[in-house]
Amino acid sequence: MGFGLGDRLGGDTPGVRRPIFKLTVGTSSPEEWARRLVAARVRAELAPAADEAVLWLSPEGNRPTVGDALSLALGYEDGGGGLAGALGVVGNGRGPSRIFTGTVASIELTLSSLQVRALNGGAKLQALRVWRWYEAQNAGDIVRDLAAQAGVATGAIEPGIQLPIYAMDGRRHAYQHVAALARLCGFDAYLTPNDELVFGPFTKTTADHMFVYAEDVLALAVDTSAPAVAQVTVIGESPASTQGADAWHWLASDWNRYQGKAGSGNPAVLVQARAVRTQEIAQALANNLLDRAMRGATHGFLRASGRAEVKIGDTVEMRGASDDALNGLYQVVGVHHRLDRVGGFLTTLELIAASEDRALTRPLGGL
Repeated sequence: MGFGLGDRLGGDTPGVRRPIFKLTVGTSSPEEWARRLVAARVRAELAPAADEAVLWLSPEGNRPTVGDALSLALGYEDGGGGLAGALGVVGNGRGPSRIFTGTVASIELTLSSLQVRALNGGAKLQALRVWRWYEAQNAGDIVRDLAAQAGVATGAIEPGIQLPIYAMDGRRHAYQHVAALARLCGFDAYLTPNDELVFGPFTKTTADHMFVYAEDVLALAVDTSAPAVAQVTVIGESPASTQGADAWHWLASDWNRYQGKAGSGNPAVLVQARAVRTQEIAQALANNLLDRAMRGATHGFLRASGRAEVKIGDTVEMRGASDDALNGLYQVVGVHHRLDRVGGFLTTLELIAASEDRALTRPLGGL
């Protein structure tokens, strides 16, 4: 079941899609919040940022408390028929898609409204600081352990690279370490709309979602710049590849046999990674860093009528733009949803190129 914000979001006008939502906070029924929701904003990003939902409610009635569980789903009425009453209970539609799960972090009461701010499991990882050594474990095992300590549920966690040793200190919070491990492996790390931690590579080559200019796209801007990095050289704390990861580490007079290098030309960067103890890991890290730099050189945003089903890690294909350079496949690295009585339901996506080849050939442009 979903609820509408009233007929100012579409009313009975033919051909207008009517946004619906389902909000659950604490033990109160969704029906109560349906009568009181004025507006909502949801932001989701890659690690180490915690995802956030901000809701504006009318102040009468029960108030949420800090620590209450909160979930929000958005969508459209697809079942036919008008909205039932002012709020519009959807009878036979598919129902809204969940876009956020978390807990209430703060409440602000004014004379005219009640603002509720909620954060997901990213905030729990940000609050965790750990001082310890991990020996002979892969990156995925470390991420699982951090999630368990923070009380965060896990989704798909890929193993990543095997680390002879990884030193973790409390100067960085756990979610920053998760992001650092993702960079080491060439992975993405983020929380799903169900508040489950994902840690794995981006490997998609086909579109999860389609956007068509003049149908559902309101704005699109793509900026292609020279990559911040053209060549990456990675060296570890000390070379051990010739004797294996378990060998004693020493200082070498010639580092060329022990480093990883990817790309060519300038700008060139030298990365010293203490967790890297073999040439194989150094090479993998260099490749991963260069790939992300190349793809990240093409970045932009797409604003469309609300698309609650689009998530971080998905791929979107743009079609129908007058300039073909804007069409093509992109990776979603940020999602922002907005629902209110004035603008309706809008979604803004942060995008980067889905492949290095596509990034190298895309010029600057926009709609």
